[in-house]
Amino acid sequence: MFCSHIVNTLGDQGCIIDVTIDDITTTLNSYIASLGGEFETYLDNYTRNEVRVLTLIAKQEILRNPMGKDNLSILKISASGLRKILEKLLDHADIYREKNGYVLSKPLLMHYLRDWRL
Repeated sequence: MFCSHIVNTLGDQGCIIDVTIDDITTTLNSYIASLGGEFETYLDNYTRNEVRVLTLIAKQEILRNPMGKDNLSILKISASGLRKILEKLLDHADIYREKNGYVLSKPLLMHYLRDWRL
């Protein structure tokens, strides 16, 4: 869908154009801004603490040591509460576990949370 958006935004009816990284970044930002309502609707299915965990993962890109004091103090969630949230997010395939930590499974959601959420 994003590639189609790039073609529709930057394409010029069959002409070959050079697409730069800046073009991709600008187009990605505008695309994510246009989908903001869809992301908010998606996030309505989660509690405030679950959204905070998703946002923290998005901002860190990889959540290493989730039970560390720094992460728990940022989230203001107990270790057992965070463990339950991580299990739910794993079960719903919103996040997955890599060797280095937890990452979001939806890259566009990651960009939205990173850029549009505190």
